[in-house]
Amino acid sequence: MDQGRDEECLAVLADLRRQPADSPLVQSEYLEIKSQKVFEQRVSENDHPNLQDGTAKSNFLLGVAQYKSLITNRANLRRTLVAVLTMTFQQWTGRYFSPSIR
Repeated sequence: MDQGRDEECLAVLADLRRQPADSPLVQSEYLEIKSQKVFEQRVSENDHPNLQDGTAKSNFLLGVAQYKSLITNRANLRRTLVAVLTMTFQQWTGRYFSPSIR
């Protein structure tokens, strides 16, 4: 979907779900993916209009800007900290969904 191959995306999704492409489950998931892609594209166009020319340099800088927003945007920073701290403490304790060894 990210490369503009919508029909191929639908076919792969149907194959993964082992259902026909016109099944309601596949269509629903396909539309969710498509709407998320459109949302991300519009946010990118709104936040970084100068990086929309499609060149390799612009795509790289757009990726850097999106990662940078994980730290510079206050709401994203909180989410990032929660995720990082959760993973850190999981590794530290070694008990997150791990089987007990006796």
